[in-house]
Amino acid sequence: MAESRSGRIRAIALALLAVVVLIAAGVIARPFLFKSGAGTTPPGTNSSADDPRLTFQTPFRNVRPEVKYVGDAACKDCHKAISESYARHPMGRSF
Repeated sequence: MAESRSGRIRAIALALLAVVVLIAAGVIARPFLFKSGAGTTPPGTNSSADDPRLTFQTPFRNVRPEVKYVGDAACKDCHKAISESYARHPMGRSF
């Protein structure tokens, strides 16, 4: 009976030691696995200096942040053949 009790105590001690080691490993590894994000801005909150759409030189006017999506109907009048072909294509029906 004494042996089973000492074996049980040893098993509990080893289990507690394993838990302590795992917790210590987690505490040590946390800064490397989960970066705090200090110095980064959340998506959608870029300052104007960080937004490449404001500083990139391009001949196209539709890259600016204030430009909204106009849809297929806005292009259909001037580009009828292309619009009809695109509407029949699987890529045109993906939305």
